[in-house]
Amino acid sequence: MAYSRFRYWRPFERLARRPEAAQSAVLTRLLAATRDTRFGIEHGFSDIRGHASFQDRVPIQDYETLRPYIDDQRSTGARALTAEAPVFYSQTSGTTSKPKHIPMTPSVLAMHRDEQALFSYLQFRACPRAFDGKALGVMGGGDRGAP
Repeated sequence: MAYSRFRYWRPFERLARRPEAAQSAVLTRLLAATRDTRFGIEHGFSDIRGHASFQDRVPIQDYETLRPYIDDQRSTGARALTAEAPVFYSQTSGTTSKPKHIPMTPSVLAMHRDEQALFSYLQFRACPRAFDGKALGVMGGGDRGAP
């Protein structure tokens, strides 16, 4: 956990001291990474400078407004929504409508791995004894019939 403290917690603490700057940096990175996708081109990502111009150019989205981009990317491999090719598409159960397919790119998977490490460290800080002995992990099923 000492490694996790320095690798994940310390940077998080530093970024939390200046949240607006941290959020601005994330937005800048996301815009640069996706400016050449169909979604990025249609919404002028290359001309966006900060959150105010992002709000002006990109309306609030829900899955159904993004579905055509995701469906296109799934069927053709085109860079419609993400510049990185997804490793897989995580499929929801479809309890509220048709199942949704969430693109899981290498960057997204790395982000989830880092978040899990940070959360594990925070859990360790709160209750070190929880890390004595063996661990059991429980997760949902990986295949719901989607290609």
